[in-house]
Amino acid sequence: MATQSPRPVVAVLGLGIMGSAFARNLAKAGFEVHVWNRSPEPARALQAAGARVHADAAGAAAPADVVLCVLTTAEVSRGVILGEVAGDAPAPASVAAALRPGSALLQMGTIGIDGTQALARALQAARPDVFFVDAPISGSKGPAENAAVTILASSDTLGSSAPQPVRGARAEAADAAVAQVLEAISRATVWLGGAGAGTRMKLVVNAWLVAVMQGVAETAVLARALGFDAGQVWAALEGGPLAAPYVKAKLAKIGAQDFSTEMALKWGAKDAGLALQAYRQSAPAELELPVIAQIATLWQAGAEAGYAERDISSMYAYLLGEPADGRPA
Repeated sequence: MATQSPRPVVAVLGLGIMGSAFARNLAKAGFEVHVWNRSPEPARALQAAGARVHADAAGAAAPADVVLCVLTTAEVSRGVILGEVAGDAPAPASVAAALRPGSALLQMGTIGIDGTQALARALQAARPDVFFVDAPISGSKGPAENAAVTILASSDTLGSSAPQPVRGARAEAADAAVAQVLEAISRATVWLGGAGAGTRMKLVVNAWLVAVMQGVAETAVLARALGFDAGQVWAALEGGPLAAPYVKAKLAKIGAQDFSTEMALKWGAKDAGLALQAYRQSAPAELELPVIAQIATLWQAGAEAGYAERDISSMYAYLLGEPADGRPA
């Protein structure tokens, strides 16, 4: 009888909504989990769940077989992984230098096509003995907490659709370790090809997300003007072809005036901008995505008006001209 390989040691770098949920689920599943965050409070909150807290990212990554980088931007990711800093500030110990030979680094933030490709090239140059996986996340707070997100994965060497199939014992071990970790934090992993394909699909998925959310917000504003509340809108949709769980959840938040963060508006604006940038780099110059372009501008304005840390459903309140002060963050 075949025996299951031992659980890999995992590091989670970046403990926002997604990273914290991943670390907690991994610890609950019996993995040895090492964590780091730029601000210490989220890391300390995970100690009770069994995670081992580190003062720097390199220390958290050093013992790990699989490193999950759940960071916010390309600049932050390069700073942590490669030790790059702006100006004359001293460079921190880099994660790249600390990684174990044969370990896998999963870049899971939404950092754009250029950022992902540049990071993959830099890591390959610095550590050719490490496996890079582009693995952004499709999902939000609730699904992450319930290990129900989808991972949009791509790699040049690992996974079921890599251009270079797994070769050698070290690659096979990394593939098995990554599969165990992703199974513990997600409902499914979709392998999409060579590194960078995951990020491209994430931009497609997030373009759909922001378009749907803006539609929900404007529909709720129209309904209010015509004398209906968000609950009545859902009652009219429920059971029909236009009903979707995501729409139900966001209408419920609007109805309750609960803009507690599942996806912060500032990151929604960033992702809309990244999708628009990617399209402009890939499509003929005379073509445009007019709705996504308008949403990127509108959401940035909402973020600057005080809703940056609120959930993207708070665009409803912004469209009504309501002040952000006093809304639950």
